[in-house]
Amino acid sequence: MTQHQIQPLALCLALAVPLAVTAQPRNPEPLSIARQGYLFAGGKYSPSDKGQAMSGQLYAEFQIPAKQTHPWPIVMVHGGSQTGTNFTGTPDGREGWAQFFLREGYAVYVVDQPGRGRAAYEPGRYGPASRVDLENTERRFAAPERFNLWPQARLHTQWPGKGEPGDPVFARSHHVVVGSNRQAIAAAEACSRKLGYRTMVLSTTIEGETREIARMHAAIAREILSSNRPIRRPSCLLSGGETTVTVRGRGLGGRNQEFVLAALLALEGGAVDESFTILSAGTDGIDGPTDAAGAIADASTLTRAASLGLDARRFLDDNDSYRFFEPLDALLKTGPTGTNVADVRVLLLQ
Repeated sequence: MTQHQIQPLALCLALAVPLAVTAQPRNPEPLSIARQGYLFAGGKYSPSDKGQAMSGQLYAEFQIPAKQTHPWPIVMVHGGSQTGTNFTGTPDGREGWAQFFLREGYAVYVVDQPGRGRAAYEPGRYGPASRVDLENTERRFAAPERFNLWPQARLHTQWPGKGEPGDPVFARSHHVVVGSNRQAIAAAEACSRKLGYRTMVLSTTIEGETREIARMHAAIAREILSSNRPIRRPSCLLSGGETTVTVRGRGLGGRNQEFVLAALLALEGGAVDESFTILSAGTDGIDGPTDAAGAIADASTLTRAASLGLDARRFLDDNDSYRFFEPLDALLKTGPTGTNVADVRVLLLQ
């Protein structure tokens, strides 16, 4: 089994994660973009209840129009209980403020989740999470003109109707979860079974230290490889959730890349050649402060690494998984996907 044989499953998984699709306005002129991408800025490692976590970092996606007519960019920062998608489209399918300013010749930067840059929410760092209540929804979103919390509130025109309970507009509205880690894993499970693998979902809510979780996955894989328990080969192990890396080194990487490297070392010497493939990736296409979503490795990876003079243990100790996998062409790079339903891990065992 080589890492390339995981591609059909990875493709099914990618298709399983729904992406927000914004309808085009009537007869739009196609946008001409000279350059686009994303960036991280700032941040520091802070204590958390699970070791250390990055905090204070900024994440932004940017687009620069082909005909840029203004020297200064527009930077869009959303408010509480919201995301950067506020600026990239409207619920009824029209273009958002981001496209408006692009068409006006501005470069546009859309910030997402200020202060934590799309990282997992740490209650010990940011305080306990709470749900927005009905009155606060009216004050801030549905009917701010009735509360006059700021001078322009009376000019609010974005919500039709009165914006209060019993309003027919509210009655016609409902919310549906269109994407979750459970859905992504379920779709990957269906795809793996279709490809002929006996499949086991370990959990969709896995948390904890990345290296410990990697060793746990490797232990189950070893049992299958040696005794065909708890399921027979060919088999597929799936899990979801988000783990935590305690950073002690000075390297570059993310929790998914570190998971693959740690699992690879835990499986070293315990399986015949070409018998397993490991994938771990973030569904948002971003793993830590890198341009990779995660990594893919198989039973030949350590041998290939040794031939290039790469010491896997040293790279893991330095939290430098990105630079370990990069020369092996084993990084999974999708670019930002526009959605985030946590991480997905796949182990294929032949």
